[in-house]
Amino acid sequence: MYFQWLNLLKGSNSFSEDDIRCFDNLLFQIYAHGYWRRFSPKIYKYFDIHLNEEKWIKALEILDGNSIAERAIELCHPTEGNTVMTFSKFSDLPLNQSITLPNSEDELFFSEGDIHITFSLPENLMPREIAAGEKMPKKPLRDQ
Repeated sequence: MYFQWLNLLKGSNSFSEDDIRCFDNLLFQIYAHGYWRRFSPKIYKYFDIHLNEEKWIKALEILDGNSIAERAIELCHPTEGNTVMTFSKFSDLPLNQSITLPNSEDELFFSEGDIHITFSLPENLMPREIAAGEKMPKKPLRDQ
């Protein structure tokens, strides 16, 4: 196991050893490819890793609650798609209302489709193997 802190998921009884092993390999890929600063929960699709998405998202929420992962709620520009504001709580989002962005004269209307949830992981939890340049095998991982 590359990420010993994943053992805290065992306490919830929601995850099998195979789930945790799959998450461990996915997190290795996230760190090895430099995505640990900001990634979508659906990043597993990019790596062609097949897992139980509901369990993966629950694992990310547990890691967020234990200050290992950090969740961000990004409000993206309705036409350009770039992130214009970041929030920590859904209640702070200016949905279904017109707002003027800082340093802009444009008035924009944001909807639910403009919200993206991302996660980040701390650099100091990067395994030594990644720092040494090791790569995971290219074989796709499958959820049992």
